Amino acid sequence: MKVHNRILLMLFLFAVAFFAVIYLFFNIVVMGENDRIAAAYEKSKRFHFEKLIALKGQPLQYFANDYSFWDDMVDFVAKPDKEWAKDNLDTGLDTFHAYGLWVYDTARKPVYGVTKPADEFRYEMMLFGDGTVPEKLFVNEERFAHFFQRTDAGIMEVYGATVHSANDFERKQPPAGFLFTGWLVDERYLNEMALLSGATVRVGGPAEADFMRGDGGAISLALPLRGFTDPAAATLVFATQLAEVQALGEQRRVTFLTASAMILFIFGILFYYLRTRISRPLSLISRSMERSDPAVLAPLAGSTDEFGQIAGLITLFFRQQEKLEQEVETRRRAEEAAKAADLAKSQFLANMSHEIRTPMNGILGLTELLLVGASTPQEQRDHLEDIRYSGQMLLDMLNDILDLSKIESGHMTIESVPCDVGEIVERTTQLFRFRADAKRLLLSAEVDGSVPLLLIGDPTRIRQILFNLLGNAVKFTQKGRITVQARYHAATGIMELVVADTGVGIPQDKLAEIFEPFLQADDSVTRKYGGTGLGLSIVKTLVELMRGEITVESAEGQGARFIVRLPLKVAGDLPEGTSPVSQLIAERRGAKGKSGHRNGA
Repeated sequence: MKVHNRILLMLFLFAVAFFAVIYLFFNIVVMGENDRIAAAYEKSKRFHFEKLIALKGQPLQYFANDYSFWDDMVDFVAKPDKEWAKDNLDTGLDTFHAYGLWVYDTARKPVYGVTKPADEFRYEMMLFGDGTVPEKLFVNEERFAHFFQRTDAGIMEVYGATVHSANDFERKQPPAGFLFTGWLVDERYLNEMALLSGATVRVGGPAEADFMRGDGGAISLALPLRGFTDPAAATLVFATQLAEVQALGEQRRVTFLTASAMILFIFGILFYYLRTRISRPLSLISRSMERSDPAVLAPLAGSTDEFGQIAGLITLFFRQQEKLEQEVETRRRAEEAAKAADLAKSQFLANMSHEIRTPMNGILGLTELLLVGASTPQEQRDHLEDIRYSGQMLLDMLNDILDLSKIESGHMTIESVPCDVGEIVERTTQLFRFRADAKRLLLSAEVDGSVPLLLIGDPTRIRQILFNLLGNAVKFTQKGRITVQARYHAATGIMELVVADTGVGIPQDKLAEIFEPFLQADDSVTRKYGGTGLGLSIVKTLVELMRGEITVESAEGQGARFIVRLPLKVAGDLPEGTSPVSQLIAERRGAKGKSGHRNGA
């Protein structure tokens, strides 16, 4: 049979399938209507439960609004009187069955806090973990706040209001303080909500499914208990039974079984026909292409249809498709790489704009103070020291950017001249003595006796490597000590420099990223400590340009130990007078003979 005759037969079968699809379509319309009805029940229940939550919290709202709109409260915020608070504020906890009441001043600092978890009052138990009202509350002239917060005692519903005098009934004047009151979403709360809603109520996690439909008409609605930021602190889950949903589920099962039976029947016929009339010839063509063996097509030799031509077209199609997929994948990778590079530059520019503004603001502000001329000589000296320090910060940033630019453009060069590595270690360490003393850190330099007087290397880049590593060590160490060690392995010709600290350390999963440009182990590190994020990238590049290697040993909270290994040759002796190098060696040896072994502490 010709291919077109087979296509006619397949069209007939598809016509049968089409009528079956039409039949299913009407069923789907019915199912859509059923789903609409179910959605309406869900929406109604959700609205009902949300109203119950709002009604349940109204006493707290009245409590916060009443007590914050009070002249005596304004006076109390300005001049706290605990005896007055016990007589006038603590009674509110009993009146409104609240768990706690908290008062804060206009600087968002705590003034008074009382809770009553049992029959007795407890004082100085603040609502917020850090003791201050979060900046996200009461902004854009907001006067009231309602949120849920996770505390040590459990999830708490909180109402807050700005404190105003009784005359300011529209609360148009700036607030005199802030007042919060709340109660726990505990067993008593859940029992009351269950009684009001006629459903089973429990506290769920923030990721609880918004709506779930179970067997037998069971539904579960999870309403978010919003915190003072967008994410939900938890959810309140209502579980109930709906006979309508049960009927909808039964109708859905019947429709699904009917549709499944029809689809299986139609596809059974299609499969049989395709298997015997089309699938087998195509399978032979496919195997012939896979094996590159035309003998596989022998059963099709007497066929009068176009399968031979189809086989050739299919072969050409797959070749073109493979080529196209390769091109698409290549373009996709290039696009991803470009986006990643653009994102890295954007993040770097954002960080740099912040980092440069910080010292610039310091320089401008301190300069303005000096111009006023109202400072004492000692204060002027302190201001000048701060200006110098801010200027040094700017210079360090610009040096990092300039070095990175040289590295990326290929203009960074490495010298090979005689240098005293031990002296470089000692002097570079001495440069950080003031910063270390200011943070009460023990800073020491230990130059082993194995270090030769002179080695052939680039003293500027070695000094820069130590400067960056020591700068990071001082920046990220709050207490303890920092040690710089230098030793030379004569057997391998390796100069080893070790910078160890007792600072914040680096998580194990971040060790591979810290040497990438613009990256630090954590985004919060940039915000807390500052910096361009280029230092370690530059160090790694300089070490590799000198054919060396750098490794790091660290764990979070346990300090860090950076190890630099550089292949440096010993500067050999030359006949006196033949080169300035010999004179330099002689001077270094004379100095060493007088001072002995170096060990700075």
